[in-house]
Amino acid sequence: MNFEAFAADLPRQHSQWFTSPEALEKALQQFGIYQPTRQAKQGNFRAGLAHRAYPDCELFSDRYSTDLSLYLSSPSDDVGFVLPRSPSNHFVINGINLGDDQLAVAQTSEGMNISGPGPIGSDCIVMSTPRFTEMLEVLCPTARTPKGLTLVKVFAPELGALGDLIVNQIGAPEVNLQSERTTNLLAWTVSLIGHASDQYRPENINGLKAHGRIAKGARDYIEINFQMPVHAEELCKHTGVGVRTLQRSFKEYFGHSVTDYLKTVRLDAACRELTAADSRETNVTEIALGNGFTHLGRFSLAYRTRFGESPSETLGV
Repeated sequence: MNFEAFAADLPRQHSQWFTSPEALEKALQQFGIYQPTRQAKQGNFRAGLAHRAYPDCELFSDRYSTDLSLYLSSPSDDVGFVLPRSPSNHFVINGINLGDDQLAVAQTSEGMNISGPGPIGSDCIVMSTPRFTEMLEVLCPTARTPKGLTLVKVFAPELGALGDLIVNQIGAPEVNLQSERTTNLLAWTVSLIGHASDQYRPENINGLKAHGRIAKGARDYIEINFQMPVHAEELCKHTGVGVRTLQRSFKEYFGHSVTDYLKTVRLDAACRELTAADSRETNVTEIALGNGFTHLGRFSLAYRTRFGESPSETLGV
C-alpha cells in the first residue's frame, strides 16, 4: 500500500503534513509530546498528523510513509490508548509486536519505543487517569486496572472499527452531539479494556526485559558517540553481551539493524548542520567527516536517497 492510500482517511481540516521528522517533532511539542523520530529506511519522509481536543479527551491519528523508530513520551499523568495501524501487521512497542488484535494502555508519562515497517501509523486516545478509573469502575466493576504499560488483546475487526471511529470523530463537524459521541467513544474503549482485564498479557512491557535493556543501551551509546568511529566491540562492551545477542536484540526491539540506525543518526545530524550552515564558512566535506562519514561518495548517495537532494543543494552551494 502506498502512503497516499494509507493516509487518505485522515480528515484534511484537522491534519498537518510533514516532510521531515524534525518538523513533525516540533509540531508535536505544542501538545506536550516529546517524540524523537528516526527514519529507518532510505527514501523521502512523509507523515500526516490529525488531532482534535475534546473536554474529556484528546484524539490523535498519525500516518508515516516509511520504516521508522521513535520514542514517545509526554509529561502529563494521563492514560493513553494506542491502536496500531499497519498493513503488514507489524507494529512493535518496547520489543513486542501488537499485530492487528492488540492495543497498548499506558500512563503517558511512561516512554514507549515504537517501530515498524512503513507505511505505519496509529490511532490514539488520551484521557485523564481519574476519568478512566471512574469509567472503568462504572462500566466494568470487577475489572482489574491496567498497571504500567500493558497490552490488551481485542477482536481484530473490533479494534479496526474503533480506530476508524477515532478518525471519524477527529473529523466530526461542530455539532451539539460531540460530547455524546466522544463519551460513547470513551465508553466503548474503556469497556473493551475492562472486559479483557482477565486476559492481560502476563508480562508488563515496561522496557525492563533483557533485550530491551541491551537495545536501548546500544542506542544511547550511538546517540552520544555517532560522530566518532563506532565499533561492534565497543557496543558489546557497553551492553555486556556478544555481537549476535546485540544485533538480535536491537533488531527485535527497534525493528532495524544497528548499522542502519547508526547511518540514520549520522544522516539526520548532517542534514541539520547543512541546513543551518553558511556555505561561506564550511563545506560538505567538513560536515560529512564531522558526523562520522569517511567515504564522501557513499555519503552523498545515501544523503540524496534519504532527502531527495544532494548535500551541496541543502547547503546552498
